[in-house]
Amino acid sequence: MEFYQVDAFTQTALRGNPAAVLHLPKWLDDATLLKIAQENNLSDTAFFVGSENKYEIRWFTVVEEMGLCGHATLASAHVLFKEKNIPYDDIIFQSRTRGELRAHKNEDGSITLNFPADFPKQLKEEEFPAFVTEALGVKPLELCRGIDDFLALVKDADQLKALKPDFKLIGESNCRGIIATAPGIDGFDFVSRFFLEAEDPFTGSAHCTLTPYWSNKLSKTDFKVLQCSERTGQGFTRLEGDRVYLTGFAKTCIRGNFHLE
Repeated sequence: MEFYQVDAFTQTALRGNPAAVLHLPKWLDDATLLKIAQENNLSDTAFFVGSENKYEIRWFTVVEEMGLCGHATLASAHVLFKEKNIPYDDIIFQSRTRGELRAHKNEDGSITLNFPADFPKQLKEEEFPAFVTEALGVKPLELCRGIDDFLALVKDADQLKALKPDFKLIGESNCRGIIATAPGIDGFDFVSRFFLEAEDPFTGSAHCTLTPYWSNKLSKTDFKVLQCSERTGQGFTRLEGDRVYLTGFAKTCIRGNFHLE
């Protein structure tokens, strides 16, 4: 099977968020998909089945199947557009839990994803789970709950960058992770970091929550965004109704073949 490792939301190799991508002729059993993801040992491996510009897509971590993964979807679209040179500017990915996802190839080489928006619910201070403050080491100025994650607002980018989260505590919680965010710097509208059992370099699905949140705070719909991880990642987001449009670049780092026998 053809195998690709792609750095998503970057134009530079060894930056952004790496994802493994495999285009399968047909679906393998779930146990084998998980073992392949474990062999890759990346935050996410994307598998898709289909032809022309219509595909079914699934994402696996080294532990379990995920309901949605933005950077691995961008990586999958990049493989189809740039490595396989499909003669289409638009791809339809059908997911199992989040419905139809779309990817569009732009003239500058970037790719725009069309994902469902996650409008987070703001919590009252007395509703803040104690583990969030304990895990971050600071009390959020605001805290919201999205479908999968908590979103915590901190004072500024300096405080955001200085966070040293308790990953073990987050991994033991009842959420996927904590999105920490702050007002933007250096021309970015907002900045963020995302913590699960480890820090994620750039998280497309988290921006489905961040974009509606900051749209409400800033009364605007278009954003230039930066995720302040060690590898860093950046892109552009737009809120349009109940959809988030997420634009970024990707870079192929590894091409190869995956052998099961």
